[in-house]
Amino acid sequence: MFTNRQKAELIFEISGSRAESVCRNILSLLDILIDEVRIENDTAAPDTFMQNQGKIKAYTALKDYILRGLPTGNAQA
Repeated sequence: MFTNRQKAELIFEISGSRAESVCRNILSLLDILIDEVRIENDTAAPDTFMQNQGKIKAYTALKDYILRGLPTGNAQA
């Protein structure tokens, strides 16, 4: 199990690499995944809709970590 410090260190390292092609590709993939889930939600059953909302939240959180690093004042993650 990872500690908060390990999580913060990983986020810091990944965020610092956001201009590199691998991170740019991951960001593009996250955008595609978010769009796919949103399109699926247009016709999804209520239980699938809720699962998809969780996916969107997780994809968006990962994208934010890459783009912005840790939130200010949250060094412990």
